[in-house]
Amino acid sequence: MKKILLVLFWMCSLNALPAQTFFGNGGDIPDDGNSIDFPITVSGLPDVLDTMSFGLESVCFTITHTWTADLAVWLYAPDGTIIPLCSSIGGDTDGFVNTCLNGNAPSSIFQQWYPYTGTFRPFGDMGLINNKAMNPNGVWTLHILDTYAFADLGSLNDWSITFGPQPSKPFPFYSSDLPILKISTNGQVIVNEPKIDASLQVIDNEILPTKPTMPSKDASALSCADSVRRAFLKSRMPWKCAMKMAKTWMYRCWEWLKRATMRWPPILAIKP
Repeated sequence: MKKILLVLFWMCSLNALPAQTFFGNGGDIPDDGNSIDFPITVSGLPDVLDTMSFGLESVCFTITHTWTADLAVWLYAPDGTIIPLCSSIGGDTDGFVNTCLNGNAPSSIFQQWYPYTGTFRPFGDMGLINNKAMNPNGVWTLHILDTYAFADLGSLNDWSITFGPQPSKPFPFYSSDLPILKISTNGQVIVNEPKIDASLQVIDNEILPTKPTMPSKDASALSCADSVRRAFLKSRMPWKCAMKMAKTWMYRCWEWLKRATMRWPPILAIKP
């Protein structure tokens, strides 16, 4: 019986496709308010990605920049899917050193600090790419924007993308005990200036069949989020006033909400 199991394991291992890494070039990152694309052409992979046997595993890069928090980085797939990788982190540190982003990593890059060396979860759900049964062959793009123009300078040293038998799994988001503020910018990038128009949707989760228990030290986050919810749902203020109030509340609550969202599904979803 043991011999049969060993033979089956050996046969399965032969069918597993090895990981393949593709490398791209670097270059200067504009500091004039314009974004820049760094492409990699991927070829020779299976026609369909999945979340079980073969898919996107990770994206790695090294960036040198004199103010890391100015940077926003996205991954563009050949079919147009956009995955936010990281943005507005690191303060005045000097970039990212051998940073890899993998949807299966145990900790988020949001919880780390310079030099960000290692493997972390990205801001966005990388597993969504593998869950779409898309064809990975084509041009993948690392899209970078310096959100604070005419100040600090930097460049992408290099970057790579890896596909293999341990694909990133999508985040299993089923429900949330917190209200969700969903902001859509209609494809516009959020920068410091100029201001852009956006639409806001409030998803009220007050009525749920079952409510998970949040740790007691996050009670302040619940109270704060509830205040935001009531500001929108219980009042009939004009749209501009509502947006101003939301901004004020979110700034006041940020530290509380940040602690909660590290362990719970996000309550603020920004859709580009």
